[in-house]
Amino acid sequence: MWETGMTGGLKCTAAERENTEKGLDQQTVGEKGNCAQVEETEHSRIMTNPTTGKLNGEKSVAEEGSNAPNTSLDSVDKNYNINGVGVAMLRETTEDLFVQLLEQVFQALYDLGRIKDIEPIMSSLFSLAAVRIGPDSPFKLRMQVLLVVSLFATGRFYDGYCKLRSMLIETPEDHRICCLFALAEEHLGLLDNNERFKSFRVLSRLVKKKPKLPILTFITGLCSARGVTNSHNYTVGKYLRVYSMVPDSPLLCLCIVVQLMYVAQGRRVGNRNQVVMYAMSFLDEYRRKRKALAFDKCQIVVELEMQYNAARAMHQLGVAHMAAELYRSMLDICDENIDQIPPWADLRRDAAHNLAFLYKQSGSSELARAVICKYIVF
Repeated sequence: MWETGMTGGLKCTAAERENTEKGLDQQTVGEKGNCAQVEETEHSRIMTNPTTGKLNGEKSVAEEGSNAPNTSLDSVDKNYNINGVGVAMLRETTEDLFVQLLEQVFQALYDLGRIKDIEPIMSSLFSLAAVRIGPDSPFKLRMQVLLVVSLFATGRFYDGYCKLRSMLIETPEDHRICCLFALAEEHLGLLDNNERFKSFRVLSRLVKKKPKLPILTFITGLCSARGVTNSHNYTVGKYLRVYSMVPDSPLLCLCIVVQLMYVAQGRRVGNRNQVVMYAMSFLDEYRRKRKALAFDKCQIVVELEMQYNAARAMHQLGVAHMAAELYRSMLDICDENIDQIPPWADLRRDAAHNLAFLYKQSGSSELARAVICKYIVF
């Protein structure tokens, strides 16, 4: 029986206290048994897979075979250490052999169709090789060209173009880098006018620093001829400066002819006939120098080239009868010496197309149809 004491607390007899303690002990034992049973059930649920009835740690033979380490080429490529491979290659090989190995790796990746892997590998190996291959090494240019080609191969045209421009700034005396930059700028139609103008400013500064390098002045003229300065007179001035330094180049004479014709067809020309006369004189100079540089086996090819360029010049000036005569003369030469003309130098279709166009403009549709049926339709 519980009683209330004087102090407001609870009191009980000794017998009642003993019975209460026994009941609490039995309840505690029952709760511990229930907890042990719950833990055992939960443990069996976790360890056993309800789908297969097996312990989660067990694996079948098929599962062990499927989870075996993959040793295919793709898995190995994800885990290789290209820097370690590059260090080992640099340690065991010479500079020439290292560059040859890089070129072979590039060719192998390109043949396998793994274009995306070319640029990361080449960039890593190039950064490692820069420590050993100094700036004066003859193999540095091969490494740089290989890196630029890898950028172009992976579709990063803008990065490759910027790399070529930085190479040109570092070594403007190297005519090979100048030629590569000119080719890249010619074939990269994705560049906007801002990038072309930036390259033109870079070339202009280099020309001021190196005024006696004709290749730099020539490339500056090419860049301005593609619409950067919007002035053909500036381009003609650059070409004439190069002509004063390299007077024996037939290609330079032909470039001057083209730009003078553009000037003659402009609106702001002062004396059109005089400009045309200058163009014809440089055209004759081109034909004379081109024939002097031709080999004996290439006489027919050079003759076709000169005939076509002369006919195209007359065609652009609007002298249709002289252009048609030159086109016909060229086609006759092709018919007589067809066995001596290589496929890459066969200009019959170009000449026939232009000749048919002239015939059609003059109203001779039958002659135009006959030329097309003979040289173009097959």
